[in-house]
Amino acid sequence: MEKSFISVLIPTKDRAELLGAAIRSCLVQNYDDCQFIVSDNASSDHTRDVVHGFNDPRLRYVNPGRRLSMADNFEFALSHAAPGYVLSIGDDDALMPDALEYLGVLVGETAARAIAGPLNFYHWDNQPIDALRNTLYLCLGSGFTVKNSRKEVRRTLGFNYSYVHKLPGIYYGLISTRLVEKLSCNGRFFHSMTPDAYSALACALATEDFVYSHKPFILAGVSGRSTGASQLSSTNSPEISRFFQENTHKFHESLVYCPAQAMMIAEAFLQLRSIHPQLTEGIEFSIREMCTAALREANANTRSAIETAVSEMSKRNGVSFEQLKKASRMPPVRALLSKEVDEFLLPHLFVQSSVSEIPDVAAAAVYADRVTRALVGRRNRNWANNFVQRISRKLRARLVR
Repeated sequence: MEKSFISVLIPTKDRAELLGAAIRSCLVQNYDDCQFIVSDNASSDHTRDVVHGFNDPRLRYVNPGRRLSMADNFEFALSHAAPGYVLSIGDDDALMPDALEYLGVLVGETAARAIAGPLNFYHWDNQPIDALRNTLYLCLGSGFTVKNSRKEVRRTLGFNYSYVHKLPGIYYGLISTRLVEKLSCNGRFFHSMTPDAYSALACALATEDFVYSHKPFILAGVSGRSTGASQLSSTNSPEISRFFQENTHKFHESLVYCPAQAMMIAEAFLQLRSIHPQLTEGIEFSIREMCTAALREANANTRSAIETAVSEMSKRNGVSFEQLKKASRMPPVRALLSKEVDEFLLPHLFVQSSVSEIPDVAAAAVYADRVTRALVGRRNRNWANNFVQRISRKLRARLVR
């Protein structure tokens, strides 16, 4: 069995106001065989002071000394991981209070080389959408299952399946460093401008199966500074402008960039196939399904960019753009039918709070843990419950008329 020492990576850049909470969520871990590595991408704010304000021998600060692209900062942080296992969170995210202890036990029980799990979500008070500020979305599952990697990758490449969060990657997952070594090529692990998608696809396909925990061990924070959220909600965000200015990875030449998760998944997969063709052998994706899914993701701020990219993709591949638009207006029945039963039956909870109750993501993680423990063993609402309730409300409304 591999050593269960865990390196937690926190790549960051100019987000000192968020970083402290992420670090606090790490330092409450009741787990000694670990280190927390803050990789400061040459920040111009007081990030260094925030890190040095904590006194814990498990916390390390590293800085490349010059500004890197996001993927290169991930690579730099990864180079400091110790043998054992590695996990990465964002500077606006948090570990659940018992995350590392739980993962250590799970590794001991299963000897897994890769672990994934559902995410709890917390929307910071600077979230761009007012209605979502200071809200929590909690998954109340428990236990784990062992999943076939290629089957889950094929589901992900259907482009309607929770981005890549069902797959085990370094970002939001726990990965053996032996797997990282196996996937490194020319001294690099990451070979895409979208490191979370690339990592998830690569780590899944590098192992026959992986453990999927039904209990969340990460609380994903969504803030006004989140690169991913900014990229998918607007095309002129300052965060996105900086991301592209610093990016050193060329987008795959067979695709046209647009702010859609479907396009990012496809791009990461094609980059992986060019680096590790043996891993992706026998796995394909549909350009038509990818373009349709991208169009479904469009909002008022991103519609023009997505439609322009998809129009160009349709010309390159001999597909009718009008047919793609028509298909995008239809519900993704095939994708819904391909989801596993446990996705519909997994209990969940939505919580609206105030800044005084939950001021940051570290407090949100503690609150989420307390609520989850209190609700263990009770009957809780799941997707199926909510669906039945919606249908019954509609039927009652019609009867009243």
